[in-house]
Amino acid sequence: MIRSGQGLITLRLINQTGAIIQYQVIGGPYLILGETSVVELSGLSIPITLTYQLPDGGLILDFI
Repeated sequence: MIRSGQGLITLRLINQTGAIIQYQVIGGPYLILGETSVVELSGLSIPITLTYQLPDGGLILDFI
C-alpha cells in the first residue's frame, strides 16, 4: 500500500526486463518504457490504477 499525507505521490518505474513495456496510468495516454530505463511519474493523485504489458502480451513480475 502506498500512502501520502498530501494525496499526491511520485512513482518510479524501473524496467530491467530487456523488453519494451507499454504502460498507462488510467485516464492518461499509453506510454512506452524502454528495454532498460527508468521513468518517474510525479504529481499523481491516489488512489491510482497503473496498467502495463509486454508487446507479446507476456506477464510481468513487479515489486512495490
